[in-house]
Amino acid sequence: HVSEKYKHNLLSMVGVGLHSDKELVVACAENGCSKLEEIREDLRADEDVLRAVVTGNPMELDKMPAAIKEDRSFVLELLRRQGDALKFANAFCDDRECVEAAVLQSPLSFQWASVRLRGDKDLALQAIDAWTPPTWPILPADQRETPLRFASRELRADKEVMLRAVTRDGKALALAEATLRMDREVVTAAINNNGMALEYVLSPKDIHEDRQGRSKPGKAGYRRRQESAGDLLQDVELLVTAAKRHCRAIHFCPKHLRKEVEELVKQKK
Repeated sequence: HVSEKYKHNLLSMVGVGLHSDKELVVACAENGCSKLEEIREDLRADEDVLRAVVTGNPMELDKMPAAIKEDRSFVLELLRRQGDALKFANAFCDDRECVEAAVLQSPLSFQWASVRLRGDKDLALQAIDAWTPPTWPILPADQRETPLRFASRELRADKEVMLRAVTRDGKALALAEATLRMDREVVTAAINNNGMALEYVLSPKDIHEDRQGRSKPGKAGYRRRQESAGDLLQDVELLVTAAKRHCRAIHFCPKHLRKEVEELVKQKK
């Protein structure tokens, strides 16, 4: 085993006269000590050397000839060690076993799966389960790179998938389809994980405002009563839970309820 301290420059530490020694080059490459451009020109066509290079540095797969890129058993082993290499394994992006191996090693490699497999529910759930949400996310929730972001729209409208996601990362609610951002069970699970998920809760009136046209005047009052009854943003208890989970969640409460929510939060401390 080679120490990380010396791994990336070991070959350069060996005498130039030994750079043509295939056995030595292969040994260095297999330990991740060499990239393709560091190998002598006359050895770059040697398949044993090339396989050693990509074995030590799976992300070098991009530079490999088709004979290596399309060797399924070889690529599968690479993906089990470095899932992100799926980005360069175009021949196997629609191969479920290869994609699963990649996702279990690196959940974000789900983004390189084929359109068909990004709509595979079991595969998406595995990616969600394997992913670790960032402790201090910098980007807004709907812009962060998460496995869920690359899942099909149908899966982001699937209640089981979204419940699994928001239970691990409340802000994943931002990626759910509109109906689930108004679903009590999904929203409650998201807020219980992270009070700031309140930012992504939708009100039925948000949906109506997005639709073209207007309802008949005689039905307007009835519609408003229905919206209010199913509007989670009018649920004071839910708002209090969010504010208790995160003090900044109060900013996403409806203005007319903020004072009441603040008072209830103080009472329950």
